[in-house]
Amino acid sequence: MTLRKRNASRMLFCAIAVMALLSVPALNADVPDSQQHEVLHLLEFVRTTSCRLERNGKQYNGAEAFDHIQKKYRHFRDEITNTEQFIEKSATRSAVSGAYYYIHCGGNNRKTGGWLLDELARYRQAHGE
Repeated sequence: MTLRKRNASRMLFCAIAVMALLSVPALNADVPDSQQHEVLHLLEFVRTTSCRLERNGKQYNGAEAFDHIQKKYRHFRDEITNTEQFIEKSATRSAVSGAYYYIHCGGNNRKTGGWLLDELARYRQAHGE
């Protein structure tokens, strides 16, 4: 990827992040400022995935999964103090049934929590954290 394309991608990501923060005031409730960009990245990662998220036996596309995870994040924000807790409380399992969420991607199925923790590790490494 050329430097110009990389810069354009970063600018687009920043614009999406700003729009998300402006349109969803509760989104940054309790996650420290230093980790806001991680949560925004993970939400965008889910929203744009071509994988399917399974919760309670039904599969959802990325946009539907994003909506659900964002709603759970709002609900549990008072209990979330870092990005890992965001994943645990918002994207790992059903609060009602206790059933784990799974991600179905190219024939591979795995728990959504691990999938997002792996992406968080990649993101942190790419950003020198």
